[in-house]
Amino acid sequence: MRAVIFDLDDTLYRERDFLMGGFKKVACYVARHYQKPVASVYRCLLKIYSVYGRDNTFGRLLECFQLGGLCEVASLVDMYRAHAPKICLFEDAKYILDRLGKMKSSLGMITDGLDVVQKSKVTALGIEPYFSKIIYTHELGVACYKPNPVSYRLMAADLKCDYKDMVYVGDNPHKDFVSAKKLGMRTVRIRRGPFAQVVANDAYDADMCVESFFGFEQWLEKV
Repeated sequence: MRAVIFDLDDTLYRERDFLMGGFKKVACYVARHYQKPVASVYRCLLKIYSVYGRDNTFGRLLECFQLGGLCEVASLVDMYRAHAPKICLFEDAKYILDRLGKMKSSLGMITDGLDVVQKSKVTALGIEPYFSKIIYTHELGVACYKPNPVSYRLMAADLKCDYKDMVYVGDNPHKDFVSAKKLGMRTVRIRRGPFAQVVANDAYDADMCVESFFGFEQWLEKV
């Protein structure tokens, strides 16, 4: 493979760590601003997230304590997005990035999400030097989030690489692989994070599934 393209969240690091850090920042602010126990606010956030996911998390928090309004929700969202993340690479992700850095493959990344947030994650992880190209799909417009093929095409053009000589690595079979496969890329799914146990049909799932990246470079050398 001439090029290996990675997803970011739950592929190279645990996204829950970013989320928990943001929750702690918000909980500390709410506790201080409204004179509430920080532990109670944080537990409430975790409970809301466990039940509703990311659906109006901070609005539900304020409703729970009978506080604030829509303007306050917006400020909490901004606070969450702007917090300085304390995150680190999975051990096997650090291993494979180091190993691939010594090989002849070019490395790329395609990541969805608000661009300023995703860039803060990349900075916190210290991984930008590994990559020849990083595409933040939000900069292209939300309609260009995966599985839209535009980012895969841009990556191939920028790296001057045929699709058949590229492999895309991600964790989410709902969006990561469908366009990559249609374009002719090889695809690899890392089974971890919230999608680890998802069973997907052949059109959506990757060509290959792995439990970790240890030894992954040996597979790359054979294909």
